[in-house]
Amino acid sequence: MLVSDLGIPGMRDTARLSHMIRGAAPDVALMVMANKVGTSKTGELPKAEFTRGAELPISYFLPNDPKTAAEASNAGKPFPVVGKRSPIVKTMRDAALTLSGDRTAKQSASMFGKLFTKGSKS
Repeated sequence: MLVSDLGIPGMRDTARLSHMIRGAAPDVALMVMANKVGTSKTGELPKAEFTRGAELPISYFLPNDPKTAAEASNAGKPFPVVGKRSPIVKTMRDAALTLSGDRTAKQSASMFGKLFTKGSKS
């Protein structure tokens, strides 16, 4: 996974890195995560323009969340502990599940789902 902001240098670096990676490992699946989306409209390229220039689609958009970042920093705790339901944590969790290859790791929040999940000890 390549992580970049939506600026021109980020687009250029994403294109360069993806070409280098594909030259060394042509069969590898590459994904792009756009970081700090929504930070400043003046420095961000439109998503379509970034995708065209980087020659890769953007798989995840990591929103700029300074409030959760400050809370995590001040508390000395990771993002998922401080902002369980924040958009940044949801995106990070989804990306982690995709990268691990284990999409079944999401647990059902309902009691019914917990009772009847495969491999449960009931």
